[in-house]
Amino acid sequence: MTSGRWRSPSRARSIVVGDVRVTSVPDGRIQLHPAGWYGSAEPPRPVTEVQPLLDSEGYLVASVGSLVIEAGNHVIAVDTGLGPVHVPGGRGHPAIGAMTGGTLPEQWRALGLPDPTDVVITHLHEDHTGWWSSDSRFGATLRELPTIAGRGDLDRSPLATLSDRWQPAAGGEQIAPGVTVMALPGHTPGHLGVRVGSRHDCLIAFGDALHSTLQIPDPTINAFVEHDPAAAVATRAALLEELQRTSAVAYGNHFGDVVFGRVDARQWHPVD
Repeated sequence: MTSGRWRSPSRARSIVVGDVRVTSVPDGRIQLHPAGWYGSAEPPRPVTEVQPLLDSEGYLVASVGSLVIEAGNHVIAVDTGLGPVHVPGGRGHPAIGAMTGGTLPEQWRALGLPDPTDVVITHLHEDHTGWWSSDSRFGATLRELPTIAGRGDLDRSPLATLSDRWQPAAGGEQIAPGVTVMALPGHTPGHLGVRVGSRHDCLIAFGDALHSTLQIPDPTINAFVEHDPAAAVATRAALLEELQRTSAVAYGNHFGDVVFGRVDARQWHPVD
């Protein structure tokens, strides 16, 4: 594996979890300032750990996209990318560089994926709801599908008015055989994850419980956008403990081009 994958936007990648195929479908990237994103003037970890993750402009590369879970008769889209959006660097928050989306429908078709039957949105930030909330034909199709989101998020978001297909969740709900919703609060009040279990295999898609592999050695590192910083730290620590104890595969939506991996010795080990 070349170091370039850690600082590049994700390509399409698929793995098999028991009898379930899961596919990461990319939609672009967001540049995150390595210090400002974590609310500090200094990088959150030693420079020797941060430097290999930075692109040519000195930013962490946060991939965006959708995780497609094919489980029985269900084709579940977990998150829907940034959407048809390009925001040049310097136009938004100083902790964020360029934001570029727009490829999700094209990538979905190119991969030959079946049409989605269900949507799960881990939380209602724009880089996870992009295509779902867009004016595109793809967005209109997604809004016609049953869509799960956290009750605590829906109670606070104007997106709740865009569809009558919302299914508010608090964690523990089953979407398809072996596919359940997890409560991972902190980043937002109703932040969710998704657990896939098939045969003896397990995958956990954890949304924005972590934004970067820098948080794995030190789960106390919070992004400045956390709704409840103490809850975010507690959730992250418990999640990392479970991933290390069980050796489950995890999906880190924002983890460059190493989106699938396992946690061992407080490090991220990519899985292909």
